[in-house]
Amino acid sequence: MARKLFLVALLFIATQSYAQLSVIKMVGNDTEDYKLGAGLYLKAGYPITEGDDITFEAAAYLFSLYDNSYTYGTIMVPAKFGYRYTLNRKGNGFYVEPQVGYNLFGITALNVNGRAREFKYNGVVLGASTGYLFSLWSSPLDLNLHFETIRAKGGSNNYFRLGLVFPFSLKRRESYD
Repeated sequence: MARKLFLVALLFIATQSYAQLSVIKMVGNDTEDYKLGAGLYLKAGYPITEGDDITFEAAAYLFSLYDNSYTYGTIMVPAKFGYRYTLNRKGNGFYVEPQVGYNLFGITALNVNGRAREFKYNGVVLGASTGYLFSLWSSPLDLNLHFETIRAKGGSNNYFRLGLVFPFSLKRRESYD
C-alpha cells in the first residue's frame, strides 16, 4: 500500500511542478529480477560561463520486482550537484556532466524466506551524464543518458537512466539577450 501511495505522489508532484520523468534500468549483481524503473526528478542549472553550468538535481526512483507488482522493490531519493560542460562551449549541443551527492532515503523491500523484510539505507551518490541540449519551437530540451551508483553499507545500487528533460535555468546566459 505504501508503494502505491508513493507512486501516486510521484505522479502528482510531476504534474504540479513540471518535473521530469525517466526510464531507469538497474544493473549489476542480483538485479535481474527488477523491472524497468520509473523516476521523477527536478533539475536546475546556473550558468557560470558561456558553456558551463553548475547543476542541482533532486530525484525519486522506484523499481519493482517482476513477480510482485509494487509489493516488493526499491525506492531511492538522491540529491546531487553537477558540472555540465558543453563540448562546443556555447551552452548547447553535446555535453558531459559528472555529479556527486547523497542518497537521502533508500529502502528495499524483499521476500526473505516467506517474510517481508525492509532494508533502509543512505549513502554517497556518484553519477555521470552525457547528452544533447537543443531547442524545439523555442523550448529548451535535454536528451540524456545517465549512469549512477549509490554506495551504502558495503554495497551499491547501479543504474542507467534515459531522460528527455525540459531544463530549468536559474539565470539567463549573456548570449541569450
